Amino acid sequence: MLNRRWIIAFRHNTINPDTPSRQADVPVDVLEHKTCFQVLVNLPGVQPQDIDITLQNSILQISGSLPRGYSESEATIHVKERYGGQFKRRIQLQLPIDIENISAEFQAGVLNLILPKTPDAIPRQIPVHGSEKPLVIESHTVEKSKNAK
Repeated sequence: MLNRRWIIAFRHNTINPDTPSRQADVPVDVLEHKTCFQVLVNLPGVQPQDIDITLQNSILQISGSLPRGYSESEATIHVKERYGGQFKRRIQLQLPIDIENISAEFQAGVLNLILPKTPDAIPRQIPVHGSEKPLVIESHTVEKSKNAK
């Protein structure tokens, strides 16, 4: 199961000082599989080379710039729900991740990150061996020495 603290840390956005009033909001999904975590990030209009992904001190950071597609000086804006500009998502990793095997793919505007768990973090089923005979626990008594008081 995904640790609740991991989810809370994952939702943390950082504000870019260049856009203090509003930062581009980037929707993210986190899925936990048996052997890895999967992070899906919607980045419409972004080019793969414009996405920066770093992992340092157990913090996964995804940043870049969302294109607006127009200049605010070109027209009068009546409704503005799509935000462009810089974005930065930080994810505090609480579980051991196999750093050497992290992969990232970008297709149809969706970034797909695979964060494999280390072998120690993968749950294992422990087989139980035995027979159908009932278990008998023998009690052992210790005789007191004749010289003991």
